[in-house]
Amino acid sequence: MRFLLFLLALPIVFSACVNSPTGRSQVMVAPEYATERANRRFREAVEEFSHDGKLLNDPEMARRVGQISGSLVAEAVRRWPHTDGWQWSVVLVDEPEEVNAGSMAGGHVAIYSGLLAEIDPDDDELAFVIGHEIAHSVANHQGERTGLSLAHLAIALALGPVGSLAGAIAGDLLIHSTINAPNQRRAESEADELGLELAIAAGYEPDAAARFMHKVEARADNPDVEVFAFLLSHPSYDDRTHNLTELAKAEPGQAITTPMEPHPVRVYWAGAPPEETSGEVPSN
Repeated sequence: MRFLLFLLALPIVFSACVNSPTGRSQVMVAPEYATERANRRFREAVEEFSHDGKLLNDPEMARRVGQISGSLVAEAVRRWPHTDGWQWSVVLVDEPEEVNAGSMAGGHVAIYSGLLAEIDPDDDELAFVIGHEIAHSVANHQGERTGLSLAHLAIALALGPVGSLAGAIAGDLLIHSTINAPNQRRAESEADELGLELAIAAGYEPDAAARFMHKVEARADNPDVEVFAFLLSHPSYDDRTHNLTELAKAEPGQAITTPMEPHPVRVYWAGAPPEETSGEVPSN
């Protein structure tokens, strides 16, 4: 019976096998559904941030983010025309303890004030951060995670009850270490690569990505332990910095004599509440 359930689950899990922008094979489940769901979840999140007073009140940062995001998205749309119709947007979240940024399918990015305050990125470094998150959206890593979750379910159905807590933990650890964590690390490396390419193409400094990683590592509370690297959801700081340095050498920046027209990007911050329809950010 378990084997029958496993066979029934396989068509769902492997119904959409595609290649990422770097050529990596991905297991995808309904990318259009992932985008529609992300659009709805992002709107709900912005409304919640606004209601709770968690939108960052920083006109200058909103201007910087809008300008940088517009140039990066213009390059992303040039490379992947199907993203032109996405609801490209960035929300600036006032969470001083959150030194992070994130993204959703469909071109949605979140940047937390903790990252802006603690790391204090310059425009070139911030371009890499935003480019990294744009790359997650373009490569549909969120949809890929959904596909992996279903693959996890299919494997669990095949294995059946393990009979003990120790067995359950061992099974989860096996799936995490052999499927989930390695795939997440590949996705992060892919986002680093594509994000840096976008930033360079938009005219930002190639070495800024590695510089940003050095700054992050210097402020990390829990440095990566190399012996457990196979369990990490992100590559180690050393690996990411090394890879970004090599990528920057392979793709040196070039002067852009005719910059692309920035693509419209909706920036959510305390001065532009979600009920407004304008995507403009202040000019001063």
